[in-house]
Amino acid sequence: MDKDLQMKLQRAYDNGMRAIAAKQVDKAYAIFQAVLKAAPSHGPTHLQMGMIENARKNGLTALNHFAVAAKLMPREPVVWTKYGAALLNENRDAEALKALGKAERLNPNSYPTISCLIQAHQRSGDFKKAKVYLRKALKQRPHDGRLYRLLSMSHTFSEGDEQLSKMLSVNPDALEDDLSRAQLEFGLAKAFEDIGQYAKSFEYLQKANARAKTAYPYDPQARTRSIQSYQAAQSDVDYTVPLPDAVEDAPIFVTGMPRSGTTLIEQIIAAHSNVTSLGETGFMRTRVQRLLQNGKTFHHLNDVSDKLRKVVAEGYLSDVAIRAPKAQRTVDKSIGTYLCLGVVKQIMPNAKFIIVRRDPRDTLLSIYRNFFDQGTHRYAYDFDTLAHEYASFVDMVEFWKTKMPEAIYEADYDALVADPEPQSRALIAAAGLDWEDRCLDFHKSKTSVKTLSLAQVRQPIYKSSQKAWQRYGDAINPLLDALEKRGIHVPD
Repeated sequence: MDKDLQMKLQRAYDNGMRAIAAKQVDKAYAIFQAVLKAAPSHGPTHLQMGMIENARKNGLTALNHFAVAAKLMPREPVVWTKYGAALLNENRDAEALKALGKAERLNPNSYPTISCLIQAHQRSGDFKKAKVYLRKALKQRPHDGRLYRLLSMSHTFSEGDEQLSKMLSVNPDALEDDLSRAQLEFGLAKAFEDIGQYAKSFEYLQKANARAKTAYPYDPQARTRSIQSYQAAQSDVDYTVPLPDAVEDAPIFVTGMPRSGTTLIEQIIAAHSNVTSLGETGFMRTRVQRLLQNGKTFHHLNDVSDKLRKVVAEGYLSDVAIRAPKAQRTVDKSIGTYLCLGVVKQIMPNAKFIIVRRDPRDTLLSIYRNFFDQGTHRYAYDFDTLAHEYASFVDMVEFWKTKMPEAIYEADYDALVADPEPQSRALIAAAGLDWEDRCLDFHKSKTSVKTLSLAQVRQPIYKSSQKAWQRYGDAINPLLDALEKRGIHVPD
């Protein structure tokens, strides 16, 4: 490269980095684009573009930038760590472990690398290795509450447990911030639950949720407006008539509330020889929302129908082809998809919709017992907002049962757990598949799993999580009252 051009590019790159430091991300993006146009093989710029695209939730674009950066800068551990993390986000766990292994060899004590390796091994079901890296991470950062929560997720505690003693010895005031304290408390709640001390467990749950609620406030009115907007945008449509040139593909969408059993349902379907699991992609809702939403208002489905096939359907299938290029059929477990089923029905009339329902007391208590990263599921940290969110979900499901009842299959998690084989057979039939006995052996699959129930999903169907709400006695009465206030029926 010409020396003058090299100096000019370096100045431009430095300007881009200054824009990043000043939080002028759009300006930095434009600068880095110009650098890559002049020098497509500038590795540091690919790294920065990957991080910007990742922050913008453009995971596949970010992955491409990190892949190029890894080829151009093979001796830089941070590049391999970013590349490995991006591969994890796309459910390419085997490739992610290879990339993270290279990062670890280049810098064995890198905390970001160790953190990614924890996640990779937990998701692949290798909890023994995950614990090794967790302990290594804790030696570096004993005041990071997140690590204690992660450890609790892959560890079953018992009376006199050494790990519980270590967690109890941590001074909360020494932790980094309130969110770190909350994550330690979520971990302790899990530990006391494991050993059957439910009153003590609930004490820690209340503390943890109070901290998280302060950090991530929830606006019930905004949620109600959002539900109403999605319904208005997809009303007055004849869903028996697909759009002209509708896509013939028949993806299977599993959706529902978090902690309702969506992962179990997905894994049973994904065990079928003709099906590939995509995990929780968010691809469809993201594309629909970009098309329908205009600021705070929504376009009606009929007003954008000419764009649906190209912008949404073809875009979605393009995303899927990158993640699962050899798949015959796919199952997509994106819980937010229930908001836009009408759009999907019009552009993909052969798609199958599985909505998972579970006893709301168990569903909402399970949400309350967990911490959700990056401010997602903000309703999760208070019984009243949990009940509001659940009522919103029920409202949307009833809307679809009115608008296109033949297209919806409701999978009853509690019935499935009580009688697995007939319920699994009905599920597989609803997905448009022929029965295979392997669907009952889903827990033997090596599929990557993104769920808070990392250990449980590697087991056969079990009943121990049913009626878990009863263990907490009067402590959950406020949840029952909040459900009753919203007219939510609970089983006898």
